Amino acid sequence: MVETGFAFVKLALAFAGILILPGVLLVRLLFERREHDAIETLPVGFVFSVSLMSAAGIALYLIGWSANALLALLPALLLVLAVLVVARRRRRSAMPANDSRAERAAARGVAVLALCAAALMLYRGGLSTWSADTYDHVGTVREIVEGREIMPGDAFYGGEHSLGPDPRKGLFHTCLALLSIVTGIEPFRIWLWLPAFLLPILLCGYFSCARSLFKNGKIALLSSILFFVCFGGLDRGYLRTVGYPLFVAFQFYLIALYFLFRHLANGRARYLVAGAAIGCMISLVHVYYFFQFMLAIGSLFVFSWLLRRDDRGAMIAVAKLGLLTIVFSLPLLVLRYRLSYEIANPFDLQPRHLLFLTDTVFISNPLEAWKVLGPIGVLAFGAIPFLYRRARADTGILFLFSAMVATPLIILNPLAVEALGRIMTYGLVRRVVLLAPYVAVTGYCVHEAARALRGGAIARRRVAAILAYLALVAALLVPYAKGFADGYGPASVEAERRNSFLPWRDALAFMQERIIEPSVILSDPATSFSIPAFTRHHIVAVLIGHALPQDAENIERVAAADDVLNPFVDMRTTIELLKRYRVRYVVVNQTFDSSLYESYWSVDVTRYDAARRKFEDRPDVFERVYGRDRVFIYEFRAEAAAPASAGEESPLRPFVLEIAPSLQEAANAAFGDGIVLLGVSIEAPAVRRGERLTMKCYWKCAAEDTAVKDYRVFVRFDAQAAEGAPSGGRFSKVRRIVMQRMTGHRYRFRSERSPVNGVYPPRHWRKGEIIEDEFEIAIPSDVAAGPYEVRINLMSLPFSPNYSLRDLLSDEDVYAGKRVGVVAVE
Repeated sequence: MVETGFAFVKLALAFAGILILPGVLLVRLLFERREHDAIETLPVGFVFSVSLMSAAGIALYLIGWSANALLALLPALLLVLAVLVVARRRRRSAMPANDSRAERAAARGVAVLALCAAALMLYRGGLSTWSADTYDHVGTVREIVEGREIMPGDAFYGGEHSLGPDPRKGLFHTCLALLSIVTGIEPFRIWLWLPAFLLPILLCGYFSCARSLFKNGKIALLSSILFFVCFGGLDRGYLRTVGYPLFVAFQFYLIALYFLFRHLANGRARYLVAGAAIGCMISLVHVYYFFQFMLAIGSLFVFSWLLRRDDRGAMIAVAKLGLLTIVFSLPLLVLRYRLSYEIANPFDLQPRHLLFLTDTVFISNPLEAWKVLGPIGVLAFGAIPFLYRRARADTGILFLFSAMVATPLIILNPLAVEALGRIMTYGLVRRVVLLAPYVAVTGYCVHEAARALRGGAIARRRVAAILAYLALVAALLVPYAKGFADGYGPASVEAERRNSFLPWRDALAFMQERIIEPSVILSDPATSFSIPAFTRHHIVAVLIGHALPQDAENIERVAAADDVLNPFVDMRTTIELLKRYRVRYVVVNQTFDSSLYESYWSVDVTRYDAARRKFEDRPDVFERVYGRDRVFIYEFRAEAAAPASAGEESPLRPFVLEIAPSLQEAANAAFGDGIVLLGVSIEAPAVRRGERLTMKCYWKCAAEDTAVKDYRVFVRFDAQAAEGAPSGGRFSKVRRIVMQRMTGHRYRFRSERSPVNGVYPPRHWRKGEIIEDEFEIAIPSDVAAGPYEVRINLMSLPFSPNYSLRDLLSDEDVYAGKRVGVVAVE
């Protein structure tokens, strides 16, 4: 415990020296001492520090120098800044306008909020589930620490640098690597502690931006509290991703706006230049927020022209900021584009998160907006008329109005969605909803409502409306509070530990300590994702959706890793794949307590023994070097794996039938790619709630080669004659959801799975084969009793599926499938 505390103190000092102090000195050099109070200086100093390190990093990268040079440059940079600050003759400035007693109280309030946030983040820290982006970012930081390259090529895959630097990752990773180099603390440990530093800074940045926007500390404090409670929708874990470059870029976004509104308030040119400089530096941290900043500035300019043409000074200032930002950032954007090459990852090219209005016309899926905004965010859009009435008189309110109006005009505009999707991928377009400053809008409206109530004589009808609004806001905050209780409670902590790297932590330590030479290690993608974060070694594949955009072989790599570990893939194919990717070690991780069915790969816990025997039956080729706590590591001896001894026979596949089964009711449903559902066998005509029902699907392959796709089987049960069960129709889904809310019973449930539990995916099916796919369906305990129609569908959907209007409104949606029988639920 003492050692951990000492390490944390070391990190805090290094963080202050590298990511706070240079920027604070620059603030003191560029601005008068009293122009920024401590709450404002902290986030501005952080943003300036990261900007300085990023600019220096880019310069050193272009001349071929390493991170060691950047670290050596830091003391000289601090010395020069300190000398300039001391030498600068500072004139005394007047007490700033925000130095009233109320403003000081607001600043103290946000300081207390920041301390509470730091304590919460120390308790939980950054996300550590194996499916989170954490391991991807930590792996990059570790790569910089060990190789000392400022922008390393993606060496996760066998040490090859041909793919170039990952365009999603900016220079902030290099800053974190410097912290690790200076302190000697593991990158993953730094990542877990990082939110305790960055969330307080972010809250101070939000408060500073809101105060410059509203010119009122009380509204800024209220908005900051709501930001802490509501930002990210109902997902309370969103705050724990504050160390991700996306959140750091959001910090830049806030400070750039802060400088804009400080300029609009006093007209000082230095604020405008600082805002433009910070705006362009966003592209070095995360390019998405650069686009969002330009959208925000563009929206403000358009609505200034529409509503406040008389305020030409503000329009010109906004236009100057936009033009300066573009001019400053153009070289950086060109550099980032050249580094990223052409986006070739088929996953990134896939249209996703879309809602199709027709077969060819689409918008961003509003359900994605709901996930990010939550109920408070949706309520904020109702304030647009209120903002409109005040936008003509106040530039800050005009900004809120313009951003709130621009958000739906973009995400619900087919032309805008298609254009932005081509520029920054459709996956990033869904984040445009973050353009809406819904937290600040809610804080402003709540403050104004409370002030109106205190103001004295107002109409009774207006009092009732204000009280109803405040009551609605309070009611909508309840699920957010429940999210905090659930997301930070003991049960959540334990669940995350089970779904993190901890079950195979000792195996990772073995790889780092006992396998000296950097080697390619193959495992399932969940385990593989953690290997670069904790070891010096390389891997074959990462999770779908986490590969860098220019990796054209992402899907092939994941499929190859799945095939090597599959006990029903023959040894000849297995060895060919291992040689192709120059694999030295194979990890069989059997710590998962339940089966996983992920994109293009799966782990079937019922096949653990068979998976292990695949390698242990060939000790001449696979020598077991580690076996502990259900994790087994085998060294692959490529020289011993001669083709003649590889074993060309196919493993026994009990699920491949030699003759067609006799079926009471044939389905003969074709699902494309040559796959046909012959029929289904249901164990019993009736089943009790809370029990399990065994089913069998009989598939036939009618094509020579089945496409390499992520096929999923959807089994759906729809109530037919249960009491109160909704009938069909165009709006049947809406009626059913309402009925479920009213009765407390469900009238539909669905199970999603991979064919044959993923051990024999359709890409391996041969023409003419008949495959028996047996599985169990858990019958929920909250479904209504009665007969249920059983439907089967086989689809290959994008990683984040697209939907149509019919899918949102009608039960006859994309998952409907083929009717195969009826089961009575008792």
